[in-house]
Amino acid sequence: MERKKKKEGSGFYIAVCCCIVIVAIVGYANRMSLEDSKPEQRTAEKIEATQQPVFTPKPIPTEAPAATSAPAEDNTAVSKNVKTEEKIQFNAPVGGKVIEEYTGDDLVYNEALKDWRAHSGVDFSADMGEQVLCCANGVVEEVFDSNMGRCVIIDHKNGFKTMYANLNENTQVSEGDEVAQGDVIGIVGDTALGDSTDEPHLHFEMTMNNKNVNPVDYLE
Repeated sequence: MERKKKKEGSGFYIAVCCCIVIVAIVGYANRMSLEDSKPEQRTAEKIEATQQPVFTPKPIPTEAPAATSAPAEDNTAVSKNVKTEEKIQFNAPVGGKVIEEYTGDDLVYNEALKDWRAHSGVDFSADMGEQVLCCANGVVEEVFDSNMGRCVIIDHKNGFKTMYANLNENTQVSEGDEVAQGDVIGIVGDTALGDSTDEPHLHFEMTMNNKNVNPVDYLE
């Protein structure tokens, strides 16, 4: 009887020990299972974190600087101290028509002198004693006699000079006189030796920068 009680007591302890062992094994298995699941959970958390939209702060609008308008272009003409020569209007010295034209460098035969020569001016028909008028403002440069008769040269102070020839000896101007357009400088005469056989006329020449030009191109 006593032996039987001992057997029953030892069986009880064995059962308790088995329960303890089973509980320990189950607990260990559960702990290992939890450990194995943690890396997957951390990986999922990382993936989820990367899938979250990134917040980008919007730039704070700043007030745009006031537009500065370019200075308006000044179209006002700038006054320049440039000396310009005033264009002079030349009037015909007498009222007659041209009876002998300007030839420039071309030679024409002169009946009075019996030779060939250039005609460096124009001849206006005129009555003997007709007044000869200054064609533009200027200063008398010279009064002289030549084979073209009594001559008067006027400097118009802009590169132009005019000469009036075949005048009467009694000219009304002298060297250095200031004359205005329309002033009488003399009268038509017959003092030209080379034109002794021609009708009464005024021989008129014009130079620009000391070179002869056709007066008809400049007379109004």
